[in-house]
Amino acid sequence: MAKSVPSSLNMLIKTVRGIPLLTDDEFNRLITRWIDHHDQEARNRIVEANLRLVIKIASGYASSCPVPLEDLIQAGTTGLMRAVDDFDPTFGTKISTYATNWIRNAIQKEILHNWHITISVSKNDAYRKILKWSSELTNQLQREPTIDELVEVTGFKPAKVRELMKMPLMTELASLDKQVTDEGDPLGNLLSDGSDAVKKMDTLVETKKTHEMLERYLTKLTPREENVLRLYYGFDDGQKRGLREVGLLMGITQERTRQIRDTGARKIYKLDQQNGGCLEQQ
Repeated sequence: MAKSVPSSLNMLIKTVRGIPLLTDDEFNRLITRWIDHHDQEARNRIVEANLRLVIKIASGYASSCPVPLEDLIQAGTTGLMRAVDDFDPTFGTKISTYATNWIRNAIQKEILHNWHITISVSKNDAYRKILKWSSELTNQLQREPTIDELVEVTGFKPAKVRELMKMPLMTELASLDKQVTDEGDPLGNLLSDGSDAVKKMDTLVETKKTHEMLERYLTKLTPREENVLRLYYGFDDGQKRGLREVGLLMGITQERTRQIRDTGARKIYKLDQQNGGCLEQQ
């Protein structure tokens, strides 16, 4: 069932859509007023004109994490403000391009913060343990483990296992056989191809010449696939992350993160083959 959208959020989105975008000349005048004179009105106008970008990025995360969209938009707006404060026209890039990294980073921090505060200190170690064994058993059994199987490996009582399984991240754990790609193929049948594609990606991301082309391919993926690959390979901030950390940021399990990463890498490899294998020629 789709999440209901609060009326206040609908009003915000409607208001933002009504804010006119800036022309290059308007932006240049406004950013000069902000940099040279700290004109708050000019700063506010730049921020308002770029709120569409915040909503677009936040919406991409909202479908895959338990944090309310309003909170993600608020965090993203804070990131946008910091981007405007830090922007310098000599960077030679558009404010939307520059701000994207700031917005994503702010949203990711909000997601991680929210995940930490939803888990009490007393439950944290138990939660980590159940998450670890759920992921490992899913890999071994090629299906979701039963409560009894988790009780056996963790030593927890059935009631505690059931309680932990209802917490964030655990609710999205799914077996390979139930996950289907948008091309209609069982994901389990694609894992070997995905693994090969990931190995190729590991090599390609180390080459600066391929980054621009990889960025174009990333936009062809689903928002969730794009976000996972951006976080995993550190496209935006140069900081590579492990599957577990990416899963925490995205609000999904480590195993689900691996599945999405492999599917996204496979799609990029397929797109490149359709484009004549340009990446491998670099």
